[in-house]
Formats: sequence, structure tokens, C-alpha cells
Amino acid sequence: MFVKTNAIPLHRYSYGDSSWVIRFLTQDFGVQSFLIKGVKSMASSLRNAVEPLSLVELVYRPLGDPTKLHYIKEIALLDWHKNLREDLLNNACSLVMAEIILKSTPQGVSVPEEFALFEKALKEYNTLDCPHKDLVFSKWLWAVSEIWGYHLELGFCNHCKEELKDSPGELLLESGGVLCKKCMGVLPAKTKEETLEGLWKLSSSCHEDFPRTYVENALIAYLRHHTDSLRYLNSISHLQEIRKLC
Repeated sequence: MFVKTNAIPLHRYSYGDSSWVIRFLTQDFGVQSFLIKGVKSMASSLRNAVEPLSLVELVYRPLGDPTKLHYIKEIALLDWHKNLREDLLNNACSLVMAEIILKSTPQGVSVPEEFALFEKALKEYNTLDCPHKDLVFSKWLWAVSEIWGYHLELGFCNHCKEELKDSPGELLLESGGVLCKKCMGVLPAKTKEETLEGLWKLSSSCHEDFPRTYVENALIAYLRHHTDSLRYLNSISHLQEIRKLC
């Protein structure tokens, strides 16, 4: 029996001279691996459809073992995300998202929330007049932490339990909580003040400007602290180089 589902290519690698093995995040069946033959040819009509970060529709016959390579019966390109690809920084952030999903999601396990969240982020990056586009990556990192059970609680102090009225004095990676400035006393914080202020604004759904790089780095560090599979991310070095250029 064939199934139809929307999907986003996350990663691909060569298989012979003309084919790709591509790992997709599918809307209904999680991460799945496919062997797609002949797509390296310049004449192939599928070249754009198998580019990472595209949105496509797949028709294929599922195998009993999700770790095996599937063969696609039909593939249709829904959105190549042209505007996203033309922005170096947003494209680099999207590739980090793709690698985080790929390394954190068991193959063959349905993850509709993760798919919807990633699809939404790519759509926002691709929309020219999207408000607060510079916050898309930070908001995605915050939301995916929630989905995976790594809740960040910035509303009250872990020590005195009092509700915070402004930005915290320290971020606690181990517990996902914070210390208020009063409980910190004269102790120096390990987390930059700009990062704490940015996280506070993000958690409060405040769209005021803040140093996005500090916040993104802090949220990535938080996920890596709790997820062994994210200890090394190849796409981070690329993002860092693009940040320098931009």
C-alpha cells in the first residue's frame, strides 16, 4: 500500500555517480531515508525537490523496517523556499535546525509537532514581509526545547522561589531554571547580561530588539547540555562563518 505525505529534506549524501540517499522529515512518519536514483543529472526534474529545506509531497510504499532505504514512487515540489535561500544568515540558521532535528529524532517515529514547527519556521524565513523574522531561530529553539521536555522556567527564582519582575541574574543549564539578581548577590554570573536580558524578553513574548546571537547560542548550549546526540553539530561552524560575514 502506498502512502502520501508532505516532507522536508534534511540531509543527503552521494550513492554512486548519479544518485542520492536523502533523509526526509515527513509530516506523518517522522524521519525516513530514501534512495533517489538519477537526480544528480542536470536534466533531472527532481533536482530542486531533493534540495535540503524544500517542502515536497512524497508517495512511497513503507517498508516494515524504518531503518531501510525506501524507494519513492512520486515526488512533487511544493515550495523551494527561494527567498530563504537568498538570505545567507537565515539559510544557515535553517540548516542548524535541520541537523538538530536529524540528530535528535529516532528514525521512523512520528513527530508531527516537530514537523509543523519546522515548516512554520521555513515559511516565515521565506516570507519577505514576515514581522520579527530575526527572532525565528530563537523562537524555534525555545519551542523545540519545550516539545522535547526541556522546559526553561524564567518566571521565578530557583532558590528563593520569588516571581521575577525583570531579567534573571544567572541561567542554570542543569535544571533549566534561573537565579534572581538578589540571590546572586555579589557573585559574578557565568552567563552574559545581554543573554539573560534576551532570554527574559523571549520568554515574555517581547519583540524588542536584543542580541539574537547570544540568545541563540545559549539555547543551543542548553539543548546540547541535555542531549548527547547534539554534542557536535557540523552546521554550527558554517553558521558562525556566515555571522561574521553578515
